[in-house]
Amino acid sequence: MKCFFDIHEEMFWFKAYADMVKVAITTMRKYTNALEPYVVYDGWPNAFTDWLQAHQVGVIYRRSLLYPKLIQLDRETKDKAYLNHGPGVLLKLDLTNICKELGWKDEQIIFFDCDVIFTGDPTSLWTSLQGKCFAVAAEDDPNVPERLNTGVMLIDVEALHKHSDALRRYTSENLPELIQISWDQHAYKMYFKELGWAVLPAELNWKPYWGINPNARIVHFHGPKPFLRSEIAAGRVHEAHKPLVSGAFYHYCDLYDKALVEANA
Repeated sequence: MKCFFDIHEEMFWFKAYADMVKVAITTMRKYTNALEPYVVYDGWPNAFTDWLQAHQVGVIYRRSLLYPKLIQLDRETKDKAYLNHGPGVLLKLDLTNICKELGWKDEQIIFFDCDVIFTGDPTSLWTSLQGKCFAVAAEDDPNVPERLNTGVMLIDVEALHKHSDALRRYTSENLPELIQISWDQHAYKMYFKELGWAVLPAELNWKPYWGINPNARIVHFHGPKPFLRSEIAAGRVHEAHKPLVSGAFYHYCDLYDKALVEANA
């Protein structure tokens, strides 16, 4: 099954996020050969794309179809978030268009945020979509799946593509509100509120602040990231992230460190 990450070269933390993609792909291959990774990339060839190609990862050069809207809002508001985060984050909305263009029409794909690490083989846990466009796990409480998190998404290309233009239009029209909440994640939540979605097991999008879970297959550094540990130690952690820093966070950071060494070997 094809799986996708997206990233934007001009974002502030680009190297750190590129390292997280390397870790995600390295740990993925440690546990499964069932996933074929691609990186949808807004940027120029560099050391990161060299690494991807050397590790047989497909690189799809792409600029978000909503980039003109981001430029407009950047000029109108002077809010740097639009062009720092938006060009990478919003590439997710173009995935079904990309698949259609490349002839990958009648299949399921998986999307991953950059900040995931595999801790087991997820193959047996993927949920049936049951006629829905996509499946996701819970956001901040594993028992409340209606608070969805799009950091791991199982997607039916054909079904979701029917909503692609409308979902992008909804996102464009509501972007100033959406970036204050959770970018495209909130767009998926609101647009599909009546249509619904299938639910993935929490073990496929496990958050460190839920504790150490030996049954977790994909751990998502939702909130504080491994590369921010020095900031956390200096007391400069974001207020919302303070409750999320736990012993389990550092446990999974240790796994991350080992994988990054392996990725860069």
